[in-house]
Amino acid sequence: MRYVTSGGHLLEWYGTYAQYNFGNLTGFQWGPALALRLGRRNVDDAVVSQIHSADTTLEGGGFVGYEYNHAGDIPYRLRGEVTVVTNAGAVYSGARITLNTSA
Repeated sequence: MRYVTSGGHLLEWYGTYAQYNFGNLTGFQWGPALALRLGRRNVDDAVVSQIHSADTTLEGGGFVGYEYNHAGDIPYRLRGEVTVVTNAGAVYSGARITLNTSA
């Protein structure tokens, strides 16, 4: 879901991940990010069951990105962003960094 607020900011929600853009709709984008990291335990797969179990937790952090929209005969959008989140539920320590690109 991509929703533009009355103030011109973009709220995006993809499954278990959400972000709120304080930047422009195109060009430089930045803001807070939340993710729900789903847990894993009692897996039926023999290989995956060898990996330790993990609890479900909430992650919080932020993102920085850039979006280019081309409005011509063939419209397209190019987008890239880096997201950094850390555990808000005390299940793990450290941070998780994700790089996303799309065209």
